[in-house]
Amino acid sequence: MISQPEWLSLEALRLRSSAKENDLIDRLYSLLTVESLTQGLEAIDPQFDVKILSLIETSDYDSPDINKPIHLCRKVALRLSEAAVIYAESHCNPQASEAISFLNCGTKSLGRRLFSQEKMLQRSDFSYAFFPLHTLPQSLRQMLRGECDSLCARRSYFTIDNQALFITEWYLPELVKRVVGF
Repeated sequence: MISQPEWLSLEALRLRSSAKENDLIDRLYSLLTVESLTQGLEAIDPQFDVKILSLIETSDYDSPDINKPIHLCRKVALRLSEAAVIYAESHCNPQASEAISFLNCGTKSLGRRLFSQEKMLQRSDFSYAFFPLHTLPQSLRQMLRGECDSLCARRSYFTIDNQALFITEWYLPELVKRVVGF
C-alpha cells in the first residue's frame, strides 16, 4: 500500500520540508494562500481557462481514507495560455445535490462559482502537503510525464447545506516556471 503524505498547516509543512521544498513554498506563497486560486492565476495571465479531464462517480480521488466511498469527482486542469498550471480534484457525496450543482459547471471555474454566491459559503482552513511522484493520482502522473520528483498541493472543503465539497489543488511545474518570471 502506498502511504499518503501528511496534510499540515503551511507553517508546519515548512518545518518538515527540505531547503528545495521551502524555496518552492516561497516562490508560490501568494498562490498557496490566496482564497480564490482563479483570481490569483488571472493576475499572472488573463488567458485563464479550465480544461475538464473528467466528471464521474468514482472512488479514485485524493483522500486519506483507505475504503473511500463513491463520490462525484470533477478533475480539471487550470490553464494559463493553454498550458496546465494546476491539476484540481473536487468531489462530494453523490447525494449532496447542492454541492453537485457546483461541480456541474462545465468549463467555468469552480472558484468563480463558489466565490460569487450571495451568501458566503463556509470554507475550512487550507492544509498542505508535498506529494512524491509515486503517490500522485494516476491521471496526474500521466500528465507530468516525469517532469518532477514531487508536487506541492493544498486542500480545503466548503460546507454547502451541511454537505462537504472537497477541493485538492496540485501546483504543476509549469506554474513554477511562470511565477519565477512574474
